[in-house]
Amino acid sequence: MEHPIPQNITSFEFHLVGDMTLKQFGFLAVGCVLAYLTFLILFSHSSFISIILMIGFALTGAMFAFIPISDRPLDHWVKAFFRAIYTPTIGWWQNPFAKKVKSTKTDPVFNNRLQNYLVAHNLEISPPKFTSPIGGPKLVRIAPRILPPQQPILPPLPQPIPQPVITIPLPPKFTPSTPVVTIAEKPKMVQKSLVLTSLPNVVNGIVTDFSGNYIENVIVIIHNQDGIPVRASKTNKLGQFSGATPLPAGLYNVTFEKEGLSFETLQINLNNEIMPALSIQPMKGIS
Repeated sequence: MEHPIPQNITSFEFHLVGDMTLKQFGFLAVGCVLAYLTFLILFSHSSFISIILMIGFALTGAMFAFIPISDRPLDHWVKAFFRAIYTPTIGWWQNPFAKKVKSTKTDPVFNNRLQNYLVAHNLEISPPKFTSPIGGPKLVRIAPRILPPQQPILPPLPQPIPQPVITIPLPPKFTPSTPVVTIAEKPKMVQKSLVLTSLPNVVNGIVTDFSGNYIENVIVIIHNQDGIPVRASKTNKLGQFSGATPLPAGLYNVTFEKEGLSFETLQINLNNEIMPALSIQPMKGIS
């Protein structure tokens, strides 16, 4: 009974035409293409050099494709040549089957276990006086040692958790005999002689209601004798108003406007003196 011979299928090369493989066809095609490009580029300038280069490219492609050396193609020898030049010649060999043994000389876990075993069996490690067949230190039994009694290590007692101290304030003592004094809020008084400006011929004043409370956002308009507005301002939170610049001396009419309130038209005479603050109140019974 015959069996097929096993072959390495990875080294199989596809045959393109007859016994010519695809690799051989590639080398031959590259040589022919280079020869054709040389003909197109250099033949018109130098026919002799172009013919030599064309023959060289064609022969090189044929050599790489069909001429082996020692049953190996020419590209194999070219690769080996460059590999021998650029690869370093110094190498080393390492046994791949050698097992890596971890050193126990600096292993603290191994040293602790070895020390506990020696103490438990009353043994100690003595320096070797001879070379044993298997190597390593010699174990010698010694007399038992009496270790001093050790006090048991007790765990620390749990510390009590401090409890927060809650302080409840006591209510103030109320004495019936102590009189309770109620301070009534005094009404705001309007100063009649208050001066809001230091410039002459500047109209200023304060607008309040009947209880003495200041009225805010009252529009104050000053008209000349012809009824033309010359100044306009608005009261602030304290009910105060004042002009920005002085006016020429003469007679003026001052009007006040506020939603829900009605004021009388005030006529004033400016004579180049500092004018005291006017006290303005709305008319009663009119809203």
